[in-house]
Amino acid sequence: MDPRFHKYLYMIAICALIIAVLTIYKGLNEINLFFTERIKI
Repeated sequence: MDPRFHKYLYMIAICALIIAVLTIYKGLNEINLFFTERIKI
């Protein structure tokens, strides 16, 4: 295996992780907002 290839895989994995975390965070934020709106009413 090429060491450079390993580095690229590592970078792609980190980027995917960051995107996944941000997506989950945004989703939870929207669910949270939805529930607070429901509770207010």
